[in-house]
Amino acid sequence: MKNIIGRLVIFGVLFQSLAAYSQMGLTASLKGGVSLGKMYWEEEVYPEGADRRFNLGPNIGATFGISPIDLIEFETGIGFIRKGEKTEGTTLFDTFDINYEYTFTFDYLTIPVLTKIKPPIFPGVKPYGIVGVCIGIPLSAKLYQKMEFNGETADTTIDIKEDIKMDFGLNIGAGVEFKIGNFLPYVEFIYDFGLVDIGKPEYETEEIKEATRTMLLSAGIKYNF
Repeated sequence: MKNIIGRLVIFGVLFQSLAAYSQMGLTASLKGGVSLGKMYWEEEVYPEGADRRFNLGPNIGATFGISPIDLIEFETGIGFIRKGEKTEGTTLFDTFDINYEYTFTFDYLTIPVLTKIKPPIFPGVKPYGIVGVCIGIPLSAKLYQKMEFNGETADTTIDIKEDIKMDFGLNIGAGVEFKIGNFLPYVEFIYDFGLVDIGKPEYETEEIKEATRTMLLSAGIKYNF
C-alpha cells in the first residue's frame, strides 16, 4: 500500500511539473534557408582590386524553446551552416594576366543559445528581436581554386579542415511568427558575427587573422506544446 501511495505521489509531482512547463510554453521547430558568408581578414590577403563576394550555402536546423512569459523565449538547438567567402580577380604575372577564383567553404555544426523578445503588437502576428551567441564545430573545410593563365585552366580543391578550429559568434537579428492554432510559421534573419580567430595557432601569423561573418535567412514552422 505504501508503495502504491508513493508512486501516486511521484506521478502527481511529475504531472504538476509537466503542467507548469506547459504553461511556460514549450516549442520545437524545423527550419531551413540560406547562408551568405564573408570573411574578415586582419590584413589584406588578396591582390589589389580583388572582387570579394558572398559565398552562398545551406542553413538548416532544429530548435527547442521555452517561454517563461509571452514576451520572452529562450531558444537553443542544433544546425548546419556553411560559412566562407568567394573571391575573383585578375593579377599580372610577368607579361600575362592570370584570372583567379578562390572559394573558402567552412561547414559547421552549430549550437545557438538565443533570447527572443516578442512584444505583443498584433494579434496572431509577433515580430521579435533576437540576441545571443552561437558555437560552431567544424565538420569540413575546403579551398577551391580556379586559375586561367595563357589559355590554360587549372582547378584545385584543397582540404583545409586541419587548419581551422571552433567558431564562436555573436548573433543579432529579427523575425516574425504567425499563429495558426498550435503551429507557428516564421521567417527570420540573423547576422552571425564571428568573435574568434578560426585559424589554428600553428597556422596563425601576425599578418593573417581570419574570422567569419555570416548572414542567415531562414523560414520554419514551430509547434507550441
